[in-house]
Amino acid sequence: MAEVIGMLPVLGIAILMNVLMGTFYNVSVKELAFDRSKFIDGIFKALSIAFTFIGLAFCFDRTDLLRGVGVTPMMIMDAAIVVYVTKVLVNLCKVLGVENITPGNT
Repeated sequence: MAEVIGMLPVLGIAILMNVLMGTFYNVSVKELAFDRSKFIDGIFKALSIAFTFIGLAFCFDRTDLLRGVGVTPMMIMDAAIVVYVTKVLVNLCKVLGVENITPGNT
């Protein structure tokens, strides 16, 4: 469980990057009006998802749930980080105007 707790700053930074890039894209690139309600809702959603991943990691650490098939607390934390980093990369591509990256097309 200490590994999972040690990865919390990484997850937090990934969530923060996602919020910032999503906000920047919508306000600056799409020129939408900043909506405080949507912003707070998005932060609440991100925190809820992050807490759920952390809670799942804790539950799997304290019990033998799914350990038999190879699911570990770090696998869950890594999945959460991958989800948010992927969202950041998608938003970054949108901000930079990069579309449809495929091998051989770079």
